[in-house]
Amino acid sequence: MKKRILFLVLISAFAQHYAAFGQAYAFPVFPLITTSHFGFRRHPITGEGGFHDGVDLRAKGCEVRSVFNGLVSASGYHRYLGNFVSVSRGELKATYGHLSASLVVPGSKVLAGEVIGMSGSTGRTTAEHLHFSLSYRSRQINPLKFLFFLQSSKDTKLITP
Repeated sequence: MKKRILFLVLISAFAQHYAAFGQAYAFPVFPLITTSHFGFRRHPITGEGGFHDGVDLRAKGCEVRSVFNGLVSASGYHRYLGNFVSVSRGELKATYGHLSASLVVPGSKVLAGEVIGMSGSTGRTTAEHLHFSLSYRSRQINPLKFLFFLQSSKDTKLITP
């Protein structure tokens, strides 16, 4: 219960701070169709229970867009994520995994809605999709709750493809 309250405080504090500045944001892929949720789950390959630090979104041969303005903090290959890109803005970091191609390099600035990669099935996957995760102050947060909070705010602007 305490962890749930802490999580809600963290996400609402950050999202309100972000929304207060009238920031633009974008969905990483459109439409948002979840194929695997955030939190504890049974892994589809190993069958073991564990924590899934992001959401898996249906994405087949599509452009992957930066959710917010930021700096590409990492881009490369990870044995589980495959080809990935991480974009940071202050203490917020978004990671996009299983890409077929990364279209940005570390150190480059990106805008909300800018194409940063193409969806794929690299790394440890069962099918093509986008693994999308968010962390704030190094704590994983549910990326869909964050996006839906921003969508409900009158002070933010959704950029659509």
